[in-house]
Amino acid sequence: MSEDSKVAGIARRAADRLANEIDKALRQDVEQELAKDPLDQRPERFLEPVSFAALIVSLASFGWTVYRDLKKDRDAAKADRSATEARLAALLREEDGFAAGRLPPEMTTAQQSLVVCAIAAEIVATDPP
Repeated sequence: MSEDSKVAGIARRAADRLANEIDKALRQDVEQELAKDPLDQRPERFLEPVSFAALIVSLASFGWTVYRDLKKDRDAAKADRSATEARLAALLREEDGFAAGRLPPEMTTAQQSLVVCAIAAEIVATDPP
């Protein structure tokens, strides 16, 4: 399975997890985001705010990269699934400017945590430690 396929699967499963809590249309929005051609962006879209679906896809992609690096650490590779999910979620929260400030402002802290934890859980489920 290609890296892009893994990231797309992570984004889809995270959207499914989050749909009931945050936005029923999230799965459809993520599918639209995944179907976009990054080279076919009109310049005026650059100034538009990042959509929630685009953030889910970005978090899945970035989180997958962080996770692969994390697995190279021997101690982290020996960790159980829940410890790995927690560490990955913490790393995603800490990343300067990545999740912070990009989630919709109307989201509660609990919803923001739910998003990051869902992404981390789906990443670890894709390739357990």
